[in-house]
Formats: sequence, C-alpha cells, structure tokens
Amino acid sequence: MTQPAKPLSQKIILLLGGALFAYFAYLQFNDASQYGNQDAWAWIGIYAVASLLSLSSVLAFVFMPVLYIWAGFCLGALTFRLQDDQGNFYLSRLDPSSYWNEDKTQMIQNSNESGGLVILLVWAIALLYFNRTRGRRVDY
Repeated sequence: MTQPAKPLSQKIILLLGGALFAYFAYLQFNDASQYGNQDAWAWIGIYAVASLLSLSSVLAFVFMPVLYIWAGFCLGALTFRLQDDQGNFYLSRLDPSSYWNEDKTQMIQNSNESGGLVILLVWAIALLYFNRTRGRRVDY
C-alpha cells in the first residue's frame, strides 16, 4: 500500500512554505555585510534545506527519519543559540522585542537567529504532520 495523495490545501501550504524559505535563504546574502561575519552561508544552507524539504513534500512522501533528524537539528540549534559561552540560557532571546538594539537601527544577531530557529522548528513539526503515515505502511 502506498501513501495517499496529499490534499490540495496541504500542497498549497507546502508550496508557500517552500517559497518562503527560499526567499529567507535569498535574504541571508546581506548578513556578511550587516553583521561583519561569514555565517550567512550556514543560514543560506539551513533555509535552503527547509525549502527543499517543503517542496519535495509536495511531490512525494519524504522519508520520516529525515524529517525527524531535521526537527532534532532545529531543536538542537535553537537550544545552542539560547546559550552564552558559559552555557547560561537566555530565554529573553525568544522575545521579538529583543531582536533590535536600543535605537531600533540594527538587529541583534543572537536574538534574530533564535527567532529564525523557532520558525524552522515549527515548520519542521508541520512537515512531520504533513508527511505522517496515518498508521499505514509505506512502500519504498
């Protein structure tokens, strides 16, 4: 027995998610100049993976262990980003009001990245939901 086809509404949501994360990847090209570092390439890759998983979910069933690994990566990266160099957690980095400096002229990288990782984690959970097997066996 094979996986049943996804409803049109799910396909539209997955297409929109794939396009949105592709756009997020495109926006990361300015990070090197904005923050003065080269981690933009990591973020381009992370958002591109989210986009590719979304778009491949439209075309076919995605192997569930891949999605579990992706969700675990997002959770682990978020946990890492919420810590400082000594391992202290700063849940305040999740507060959207902490994404900007006091003058509201420049984004704060740690808080900004935490917000991106929250979005990625929520989307990874959504991908798991959209690709669930509903108790049916899937032939590979």
